[in-house]
Amino acid sequence: MRTSNILAKLRTGGVARVCSTGAAIQSFPQHAQRAGFDAVVLDGEHRPWHAGDVSLMLAQAKLANVDTLWRTPSVEPVALSRALEDGATGVMVPMVETVEQAAAVVAAAKHPPLGNRGLDGSWVDGDFGAHAKDAYVAHALAETLVVLMIESPQGVANAEAIAALPGVDVLFIGPGDLSLRLGCKPSLQETKMRNAVETVAAACARQGKWLGHPAKSADDAREVIGMGARFVMMGSEGQAVQQHLQACKGMLDGAC
Repeated sequence: MRTSNILAKLRTGGVARVCSTGAAIQSFPQHAQRAGFDAVVLDGEHRPWHAGDVSLMLAQAKLANVDTLWRTPSVEPVALSRALEDGATGVMVPMVETVEQAAAVVAAAKHPPLGNRGLDGSWVDGDFGAHAKDAYVAHALAETLVVLMIESPQGVANAEAIAALPGVDVLFIGPGDLSLRLGCKPSLQETKMRNAVETVAAACARQGKWLGHPAKSADDAREVIGMGARFVMMGSEGQAVQQHLQACKGMLDGAC
């Protein structure tokens, strides 16, 4: 059973480096690992995934020894536990606004006594039944990551109570949706956005949980880390393709 790269970084005061893909590119986990990333998010919220492709990507990530977070389109308990049994390091759940929603995620992702996840241990996360029940459950409780996305004013208002729940690890700000609902740009230069992030950051600090935030540049990363973020997400397959093709066009323009 592998331990979480993200949690190892966070528990020692480091910054976890996370990238994302919405496509089942088999080489992506290896490229992420070679580039120095700790984890890959498989974005099932905004992109369609076949179940077999999810399993394949989780297997490739295990080979590469990078964490994977399943950014789920559903909080149905069996759907969450299946992703974890297939080898996901944790779940990343969009639009969490209430303590009740957060508690339902913890219940689905964590075994008792923290949650109510069903017991298997005979699939990928349990090394196909190689471990005793108690050892498997203890490892899963310690190394399964629960990331909840705060993307609305209601989520911000309830951040303290959500962060206080045992089993919650990271509150991750979703600037696009949050700014849409706040009526401002997704920028920390906007007072509404900065106040919201500071509120969530303070809640995380008081409750001993970690703040997550995306970044688009080195300056962005420095700013959010300065505000307390230790789970920083940057880079995706869409951005990589777009930037590479633009660079190639520029080279061709200079040659033609």
